[in-house]
Amino acid sequence: MDERDLNQTQIAEMAGVAQSTVKRWLDGNGGPGLYELEGICTGLGIELKIDGQAPENRMELRETNEVQRDLAIWRKKAKEAVGELARIKNGMRKLLDTEISSELPSGVKDTVKRVAGKLSHDDQT
Repeated sequence: MDERDLNQTQIAEMAGVAQSTVKRWLDGNGGPGLYELEGICTGLGIELKIDGQAPENRMELRETNEVQRDLAIWRKKAKEAVGELARIKNGMRKLLDTEISSELPSGVKDTVKRVAGKLSHDDQT
């Protein structure tokens, strides 16, 4: 793999992860966290020096990595939800702007207007 002739399995053992995880890293899908980097560096005899305040122990490093991973997932889900709400709002506005809206029962039309207005109000807050 490099001049040290390490294979993915050896790196995985140092990092404390599965070989498939190392393969994903090498394929450009993510990368090791601090905990994994620490294990790799220890295995290679390299000193890992981090500027700033480091967590007190390995458990804190693992928890920090898990929290960062969870936050990234929730940010992605929130972004998708906002996009879906925008599509719904635009669909409702288009419905109200079409000729068919005159054929809608007044209760349905009023509900569509209320929901579209509520979505617009939520965008501003």
